[in-house]
Amino acid sequence: MSVKTNRATGTNKLGGIVVGDYRRGLPGKVWLLGLVVLIIVAGVIVGIYALAHHSDNPTENLTPRQQSEVYASNGNYAAAQRALAAQLAGPTSADAKATIYSEQVSVALNFKQYQQAQRYAQQAENLTHSAAAAEQLGYVAEAAGDKISAAKYYQLAIDRQSKLPQTPANQLIQRSYKTKLQELGK
Repeated sequence: MSVKTNRATGTNKLGGIVVGDYRRGLPGKVWLLGLVVLIIVAGVIVGIYALAHHSDNPTENLTPRQQSEVYASNGNYAAAQRALAAQLAGPTSADAKATIYSEQVSVALNFKQYQQAQRYAQQAENLTHSAAAAEQLGYVAEAAGDKISAAKYYQLAIDRQSKLPQTPANQLIQRSYKTKLQELGK
């Protein structure tokens, strides 16, 4: 029995769709149903993945510095400082420790903890005796309202910076310290 195909409608006498007809694809309802099923399956897969990788600790896979940032942004000063202090326990160079202390200064200043910021800045200074450490001490003193100490530390930063090779970058840094002194009226 041969069934003739109507090329214009893409059907045969029995009302079925002609398979392999290049001019007519699946009807719109079948495509729509397939798309809906695909979206549902994708949603289920994403949901299963999210549940399988869910953690009660959102900072679990972050570095201590990233953890500190998350804690600080959530207003948890103590946890932010603990995350940074944990890095000091490991074997790190003096410069690396000074960098961690500088980060602790930033966190302390954000929470207006001036005495602790001063303590951390002094620890960085004790490790490196750099212009940057002296500048940070000046910044902390200025934030705390102690203009005399701030001017003293900015002058120390200028003195240290002037001993470095006078590259354009170093000259710019030195000018920024001098500008700070002028702003303080010294």
